[in-house]
Amino acid sequence: MRSWRQIENQNWKRRGYDQSLSFDSPRSIAIRFSNTCNYSCRTCRPSTSTAWFSDAKLLNPQGTYQKIQSYNEGNPIPNQIEDLLPSLERIYFAGGEPLLERDHYRVLELALDVNPDIELSYDTNLSTFSFQDYNVFDFWKKFKNLRVSASVDGYGRKGEYIRKGFVWNEFLENWNMLKAEVPHARLAINFTLSIYNVLHVLEFVEKVKELKLFDENNPYDLNITYVDDLKWLSIKSLSKENKHKVREAYEDYMNSHQFGQVNQFLKDALSYMDSATDELESTFYSYTKRLDFIRNESFQEIFSSECGYLFPTL
Repeated sequence: MRSWRQIENQNWKRRGYDQSLSFDSPRSIAIRFSNTCNYSCRTCRPSTSTAWFSDAKLLNPQGTYQKIQSYNEGNPIPNQIEDLLPSLERIYFAGGEPLLERDHYRVLELALDVNPDIELSYDTNLSTFSFQDYNVFDFWKKFKNLRVSASVDGYGRKGEYIRKGFVWNEFLENWNMLKAEVPHARLAINFTLSIYNVLHVLEFVEKVKELKLFDENNPYDLNITYVDDLKWLSIKSLSKENKHKVREAYEDYMNSHQFGQVNQFLKDALSYMDSATDELESTFYSYTKRLDFIRNESFQEIFSSECGYLFPTL
């Protein structure tokens, strides 16, 4: 897989920079205000989502779960970066969920005053466009360079199972609303690959292509990343037998679909899958069953075809 170093080097080379240049102040910054989020995705955890707290307390009553801020109360991020804004070329927002942060809108207010040509880039769950007395469209319409990457790990019930709080039909409505309200925005999908959706990703690609949510020949319309920190959910933790089954499914798909960018992602995923031999499927089973009980959900029911193929004994 490509590293973030390689990705960023390519991005900045495209802007006309090379690695020999140096600057007195940053040209790009990434901001994560806190772990405030309205989703409790199965591939996430309390340190990056406050919505996870109630389930986490049942899974591990001894744990400590609290809101985590990336700044001191007396020195909010808008104050910290105000002097940098005139020379910045890019701000990347992530979370938690950045659109639920009041300081996010304060940063946009400041940027509009001194640097309206700055590029704004987001990782967001695209669940809402309003927060308190703010509507993000009021700002996005005024920034010429806007990239919004929507986190979606599946469609229909499968996507809703993985990303607790996600509603597929609402996502489609919000996607279309954003396109209508801010037509110059560059939209992309970020798909996080885990054991849960290791086969569903093939269905997902077909669905979003059918809905014209991405152009398979544009490398910036769809991105696939991997669960790694929660090792028992990583595709690296599949058994040798199941890795073989996944490889067969991916290769069959690639042989029958000439989607250059998608096929490259799938090749990278296979390489990543084979980079370790953790074999933590028993941990995956127990974790999934416990969380299913807490949430009154059923992996076996919703992912019946995947279970039948990969996990017949689950």
